[in-house]
Amino acid sequence: MGDVERDTRAKERTILRRDGVVARIRHIHQLATSLATNQAVRPQLAVAIQDLDALWASFEVENNDLLSILSNLNLLTEFPVGLDVEIRSYVLCGFCDASEKGYAAVAYLRVTDPSGATATYLLGAKTKLAPMKTMTIPRLELSGALLLASWLARLKRILEFQLGISNVFAWSDSSIVLSWLNIPHTSFKTFVSNRIFQIQSAVPGCCWQHVRSEDNPADCASRGLLPDELKRCKLYWRGPTFLQSPVEAWSQEIPQLQLEELPEVKPVCLLTREDPPVEWFIRFSSFHQMIRVVAQVRRFIRLCQKRKVELGFLKQSELDEAMLVIVRSAPECYLSQLVVGLRRGSPVQSKALARLCPFLDSDGIIRVGGRMQNSNWSERRKHPMLVPKESHLAVLITRHWHLYACHARPRLLIALVQQRFWVIGVRLIVHRVIRKCVLCAKMSANHPQPIMAALPGFRVREAHPFSTVGIDYAGPLQMKELSLRKARIVKVYIAVFVCMTTKAVHLEPVSALSTEAFLLTLDRFVARRGLPSSIYSDCGTNFVGAARQLRLLVNNPDSRDQLSGHIACEWHFNPPGAPHFGGI
Repeated sequence: MGDVERDTRAKERTILRRDGVVARIRHIHQLATSLATNQAVRPQLAVAIQDLDALWASFEVENNDLLSILSNLNLLTEFPVGLDVEIRSYVLCGFCDASEKGYAAVAYLRVTDPSGATATYLLGAKTKLAPMKTMTIPRLELSGALLLASWLARLKRILEFQLGISNVFAWSDSSIVLSWLNIPHTSFKTFVSNRIFQIQSAVPGCCWQHVRSEDNPADCASRGLLPDELKRCKLYWRGPTFLQSPVEAWSQEIPQLQLEELPEVKPVCLLTREDPPVEWFIRFSSFHQMIRVVAQVRRFIRLCQKRKVELGFLKQSELDEAMLVIVRSAPECYLSQLVVGLRRGSPVQSKALARLCPFLDSDGIIRVGGRMQNSNWSERRKHPMLVPKESHLAVLITRHWHLYACHARPRLLIALVQQRFWVIGVRLIVHRVIRKCVLCAKMSANHPQPIMAALPGFRVREAHPFSTVGIDYAGPLQMKELSLRKARIVKVYIAVFVCMTTKAVHLEPVSALSTEAFLLTLDRFVARRGLPSSIYSDCGTNFVGAARQLRLLVNNPDSRDQLSGHIACEWHFNPPGAPHFGGI
């Protein structure tokens, strides 16, 4: 039981029963938690509660320190709470510390009366055991700073409306933690970065300062004190002595470490490269125009140097010199290491370039070697000039030959370019130039295919074979007129009769392209297959003549009796130049 008026706990009698021992152990555990100074004792208490039998068997032998703690608990009977005088200002102060056993945070309220007298009062302390996983001391110190920051933020929210906290100060004896807090959190690894961000977000206006370890009251909570030691510890109850001094007199010196000296720094990979100079020929869109402009500039420079120059139209030699100047400048921008290595005579480092066997000619142009030295080709064809694929010059050269060869396709264009230039990755550049060519895009566009019309009625309706036929000629063929050895060879043709319904084919020989010969062929067909109701053919003269004679035969009254009725046959001629109207 406790005395409410005196705010003390009554002395309990000694209990020797097993459940009494457990009750005492829990009582010590709760008191250690509330005072936050018996951090070193709490692991022993936790083990004792979990293994009660082992505790009871060796209670008097191994737990004498627990009994001494129990006998000294009544020493902690008075807890100062504050002053009942008019207060001028309130300052919230906090300290944090960490050890291998755990980390702690202690908070004080510093009050100042109108006369200027100051006093500090303990608001409480919080402790946490170190994690089971081994952590470095700087990480434990940072965890203690986070514990202090979150607790100060909570105390400030509680006391802000009643007391009006003017300032918030926090101290730590770790130079590494203070240096971490003064550097952007993104420079560190995830563990440190997240906790720095949480600390800065919890108390954004807090002033973090350095305190010596002997003046840090949180050291008492992190390392642990027994009750008799705790009662005599003025540092824990009243805080360090410098809190009694004015705020301006507090030491503002913070040991600042460089970023390279701090642990937990996020590794940063830095890649340095030299940006190539801006190509002056990127302003041109035509290779031919660029050569002429460079030639004019070179002529102007010679005039300024008062050298003898022939005026008038540009000569071919001047254009060739201008092209050499242009090609020489491209590798210096993108293949500077290769140029320097070739000038020094050192081997080529790049395997892709080493296969080309590059070398410098007398004009300083990088040319490609190869196995064609013994050929009768010209030197510029045997050893073409090297052009980097990143250069705008490669695009201008490819575009120039593409237009020169009347929009040549990729194979021809590559062959034309490689006669004088060896462009690295020429295939990609060729396809890119052709793809961006407007005229080539128009010519290679896919034309829409029209939808096929419906099939004619005589193609899809059931009918007798050869009731509707299409007629055409095949040939000419060579054939002997007689079976004799020296018989005359004449031309013959084949009349092809196709059934529109079944696609059956009937062949008849024709002696000539005359109307009379076709009529004889038609008679043989009718005698074998029957008279068709409709005939489709092109506008051949033999077909037109046969149709005319059949029409006259049908319309002649004298011949109707001989035909035993009428011939119901319709002849359809395809439009000229449209053989697909034949129905097949």
